[in-house]
Amino acid sequence: MIVKILNHFRLTWRLVEDRRVNKWLKVFLVFIPLAYVFLPFPPDDFLPLLGLLDDLLLLTVTTILFVEMCPETVVREHKLALTGLFPSARSINLEDYRCKTENRDLALGFIFAVVILLLGGYLAGVLFLLIFGMGYITSNLKRKEILANAVQIGPHQRPDLYEALEEVQKLLPPVKIDLFINQNPVMNAYTFGYGEPYTVVLTSSLVEKLSKTEIKAVIGHEMGHILFGHVRIIGLMSTQFGLGRLFFYKWSRSCEYSADSVALIASRGDLIPLTSSLLKLAWGLDDSVDVEEFLAQLDGDSGTLSMEVFSTHPFMNNRIKSLILLARQKEFREKMKHMDPRDLP
Repeated sequence: MIVKILNHFRLTWRLVEDRRVNKWLKVFLVFIPLAYVFLPFPPDDFLPLLGLLDDLLLLTVTTILFVEMCPETVVREHKLALTGLFPSARSINLEDYRCKTENRDLALGFIFAVVILLLGGYLAGVLFLLIFGMGYITSNLKRKEILANAVQIGPHQRPDLYEALEEVQKLLPPVKIDLFINQNPVMNAYTFGYGEPYTVVLTSSLVEKLSKTEIKAVIGHEMGHILFGHVRIIGLMSTQFGLGRLFFYKWSRSCEYSADSVALIASRGDLIPLTSSLLKLAWGLDDSVDVEEFLAQLDGDSGTLSMEVFSTHPFMNNRIKSLILLARQKEFREKMKHMDPRDLP
């Protein structure tokens, strides 16, 4: 146990020193909690043991959150380094395709948590544990509720879908996933988990109406949420409320752009199946949707940012416009043209 604790803080320190990790994550989840620990509060003079336990609890919770919210590829690299192993260089880095505003929006969301820390005084550690602990419990209950009416996909249970999953996994960094189909008349897909194997759920309606290439794009999108660490943060932050929830929504919209980029990589840069799957998910359309015609009409107004403020997802037109910009980048096209599964970390 002591060795695990020491390795956790060694990993935390390595991530703090890494320039690839967002500076605001370091400020809100490492430096401010450390400053709080060393600031004297009156209750500590009367209840020194309680103050010490609360400080330890706060540092434990915030550093665990910090590690969870760091890019998974970066965390994996440092974990290997701590064991004496070093990953080989790869030509494609998924961090290049993370939405540029995602980490900034996440940092803004933590302003609310920091306010709670300041107001909580010497009970800040307990408050942090309650907020994120409730998020963990709530997300696990939701997962159990959905899986209670689901069937797991495997080599002998819908082998076509299992093959689609394997094909996508070959194109993306390795991560273990259990794929399920849930009986639901609404087309949707969900992702759950705080560690491997993660759970990806496709509704029965989605499986019925989407082609194999479209389903691969959806799986790629859900894997994007896993690989960028969104799924763990969403679960922990699900109990945010008030202003904190609005900041959370803003970050959530940025996450969708990031996950869409991974879906485009999983589609080898082909916009058609990804766009088609997004349109069907958004509007419930069937094969009658003309993707080429829709792409040609995207020059119009796609809605203002203020109209998205209460939504966890960006407007569909904005998402597809972002994908078009990425797909047109010369560097991206070259990487997709010569992409090999071995090029990914």
